[in-house]
Amino acid sequence: MTTIARLQIYVQTSGDIVYTQIANIQPSPNSVAEAQVRQVLPGDNQVMIVSTGIPPLIAGGYTLRGVLIIPEPSNTTPLILKGAITDVGIRLNANDPSFLAIDLTPELWINNPTLNPVYVKFVWI
Repeated sequence: MTTIARLQIYVQTSGDIVYTQIANIQPSPNSVAEAQVRQVLPGDNQVMIVSTGIPPLIAGGYTLRGVLIIPEPSNTTPLILKGAITDVGIRLNANDPSFLAIDLTPELWINNPTLNPVYVKFVWI
């Protein structure tokens, strides 16, 4: 059975500047539709889709649009997202969700710069 995944980002401000923006991510017509909670150990960790056991964009037959990355609320150190093991990477917010729209990158790495493991939820769409 095909699973269709959709994501909508809603931004609203109030106060001196009032603004509303709704951004729709293109639907994923054949989504892997998987959520996983993963322990991210200190150092570099390759991110894989658990049910396929392979990197995200080599998940044959699936159309991936992206991944929602949700660190545990108690996390205090930003994780670092990388497109390859050799990348310097970009820091993610320590405990706010981040959405990464994925195009054609064959690998995804996340670096935990602390000495303690943290738990992160990955929701693949």
